[in-house]
Amino acid sequence: MKYDFDEVIERRGTYCTQWDYIEDRFGEKDLLPFSISDTDFRIPKPISNTIKRIAEHEIYGYTRWNHHDFKGSITGYFQRRFQCHIGYCTVQVSCIPFLYCFGCYQNRRTAF
Repeated sequence: MKYDFDEVIERRGTYCTQWDYIEDRFGEKDLLPFSISDTDFRIPKPISNTIKRIAEHEIYGYTRWNHHDFKGSITGYFQRRFQCHIGYCTVQVSCIPFLYCFGCYQNRRTAF
């Protein structure tokens, strides 16, 4: 998938912390806000298409995340991206497994 990093996306006027609140933070308005690690490029189309498809369902109740589709996508991603094996039982809704696996990636070892 290719990204167009040269496309300029105007984010001012969207309540964007990076661009709309420079003066609040620094007392001047004509600064380049290098203090915020934000991106000014679009997310990949498959992600926005999936969000739209799910939003069109129009039911936003609680869902179960403890199933193969959810956990398999996470464990598969870590295996492909970081060569780090994660067992299904360790996938939880939290950032702790990510931090642990990032450490495993740095040390090139198996998690759990």
